[in-house]
Amino acid sequence: MAQNYTIDVYDSAHTAATDLQNIENNFAVLKSNHSGAATPSNTEAGMLWADIDSGASNELVLKVRDDGDATWFGLLHGDATHIILVYRNTALDGWAIDSSASDRAVAVKGGATYTTGGANAGSWTISGLTNDAQGSHTHAMATSGTLANVQETGQVCVTGGYLVAATQIEAPGGDTLDKITDDTDQEANHTHTISSDATWRVSAAVFTMQYLDI
Repeated sequence: MAQNYTIDVYDSAHTAATDLQNIENNFAVLKSNHSGAATPSNTEAGMLWADIDSGASNELVLKVRDDGDATWFGLLHGDATHIILVYRNTALDGWAIDSSASDRAVAVKGGATYTTGGANAGSWTISGLTNDAQGSHTHAMATSGTLANVQETGQVCVTGGYLVAATQIEAPGGDTLDKITDDTDQEANHTHTISSDATWRVSAAVFTMQYLDI
């Protein structure tokens, strides 16, 4: 396959058949974007090169010459490991959707968790939750007291700083209770904790990950 473009094609001193063959070769070079395994000669700024020798089977890298004609920039890496994010639900023409990292947020490589690009890492977590400000404490229960303005058995009120319920009342107006329900005197020393079932999700713009369908 012709890869190198011949610049000096025509001259009155040239052999016509040679010039015509060079013109045909140049058309083939342009048609294939200088396709070949070696770097084309006679490079120019902005020139395209379809590099077919990138180290893997069925791999092709479309490259463009920089504006200083000093180096090549890889534009499109033509293999299934070149995966991009696409903000649409269907595959681009000639591409396929990769679902290997489904139900994941997008992260940037770095830090202690996201250490490897092209791999799944981490889990859905939430941090910064604390227990209530009371810390370690007990709940004491009263067993007797005076209850004012209660009219009937079973009504709940506060007496002596505690929430209590009367099971029998002589009469309203501050009479002594015969009995007040209680727990087993008091609960053991404890704290109130907050936990998460890890089912929360971030609000997300949903992309698809796509690769060349080759």
